[in-house]
Amino acid sequence: MTKSKPSVGFWVHWNNMFDITYDGSQHTWHQNPFVGISCGAFALFGTPSFVRRGHYTLTAWMLFTSICSFLADYVYIENPAHVAHQIDRVVAHLSVACLCYCSLCILHLSFAYCCGTLALAVCLFLLSRSSKHRTHWAIFHTLWHFVPLMMIFLPDLLLAQPDTGASTAL
Repeated sequence: MTKSKPSVGFWVHWNNMFDITYDGSQHTWHQNPFVGISCGAFALFGTPSFVRRGHYTLTAWMLFTSICSFLADYVYIENPAHVAHQIDRVVAHLSVACLCYCSLCILHLSFAYCCGTLALAVCLFLLSRSSKHRTHWAIFHTLWHFVPLMMIFLPDLLLAQPDTGASTAL
């Protein structure tokens, strides 16, 4: 009888990707300033696009997501039992769904581009979660926050028509 090898690395974390009770037992989580700064990416990139379009609820959601991310991934990162982590995971799942909808229906990005962005986001998240070293975790978690949001919002921000300040009503 042969023994099967235990799953290790990247793919083992696919199963617990949606586990909001995950405890971060690998002890690679630590208070890292780059991760802390990257938590603001939701507000930094999402807010200008949504405000410009008058989507104030989505703007508030991006701000709320940044706050939850900062609390879980920086303030309480070394206390994996803190409720901020479970709240952050629920908010993160809702934010991913929200960003999928927004990228297609509000920002009008192509379906293929959105799928590629989502696939990259999932890969960066899984690389972060499967990291065995503190530096790797910090790099991948920072990238998980920044890269997908840049891919979603930078085309909109770069192609935005500037407001000329002209008004038709006095």
